[in-house]
Order: sequence, then structure tokens, then C-alpha cells
Amino acid sequence: MPVSNATRTERDAEGGSARGRRPQNDPNEALDGMCRNVLRLVEALPGPPLRIVLHLDPPGLEIEWPGPVQDPAPPLQAPAGSAPPAGSAPRDEPAPDDVVQVKAANVGTFYLRPEPSAAPFVEVGDTVAEGRQIAIVEAMKLMLPVEAPVAGTVTAVHAEDGTPVEYGQPLLSIRPAG
Repeated sequence: MPVSNATRTERDAEGGSARGRRPQNDPNEALDGMCRNVLRLVEALPGPPLRIVLHLDPPGLEIEWPGPVQDPAPPLQAPAGSAPPAGSAPRDEPAPDDVVQVKAANVGTFYLRPEPSAAPFVEVGDTVAEGRQIAIVEAMKLMLPVEAPVAGTVTAVHAEDGTPVEYGQPLLSIRPAG
């Protein structure tokens, strides 16, 4: 059935068109939808990406995966007895054999608390069960839970609450029970 000019004008005024285009959404809704679709895409892939960039105008998506593994540069050594510079992140040191490091599964902001005024999920010395939520990494306005991969005792917290973290960065250490 042909669409009259009156019908076409009414649909255009509502944000749609006679050709079936979607109505114009709020930019925040469009961004939220893009983020949900990107997360579904990332979950379906065999490994996590190194970087994701969403472009709104014009719409686009860039995803970068890590290249071949190369030997990292040796960490810088501070003189004995000196403190690290203010605001610097702790170096990624190998975990002792009896400790499991919980690492960031994605880039984002690390939170030890469910909200600013709440008690932390865990503190050093706490005993945790496997699968228990121990922190949050916020990525693109999504709160992604960090769960304990093993049951045991929290021995260290490597990232500061509310600070940016990189993919693979150690967040906490847990000494397995038993």
C-alpha cells in the first residue's frame, strides 16, 4: 500500500520514516545500546580485546586485540629504601607460588566497595569463598563484578580503590585454603 505524503510527514515527525528506519533515540540510549552490543561481541570472542573505541558521530567501532606475546621490558628498580613516586601504580611482580593473583579482566575503574560509603567487599586477612564477589571494575558505565577464583585468604590488595586499571593488571592476591 503506498504511503501518502501526510502519513510520511506524521512518521517523520515521530522520528521514523516510511522505509522502516528506527525512531531517533536519545543519544544516551544509543550509547547504552552500542555498549551492550559490544559486550555481547566481546563475550563471544575467544579472548579479551586490548582496546575498544566507540565512535558516535559518525557511528563506528574499533577493537584492538593483543599482538604476539613479547618479553616485557624489565621493571624499573627504585633505589633501596625509597618510596615509589606519588600516584604511581605498583609494578606487576610475580606472585609467590602459594598465592593466586586476581587480575583485571578488562580496562576500567577498580572499586573495592559497592558504593562510596559502604564497607569494602574484602580486606587483607579476610577469608573468601570461590565465586564470591570481591571487587568491581567499571567499564563504559557497566559495573562488572570481580569474583574470587579460589577459596582462601586475601593476602594483598594491589590496586587502589577508585583508580584506573589495565587489562591483566593484578588487583588482589588470595592464598588458597588447604
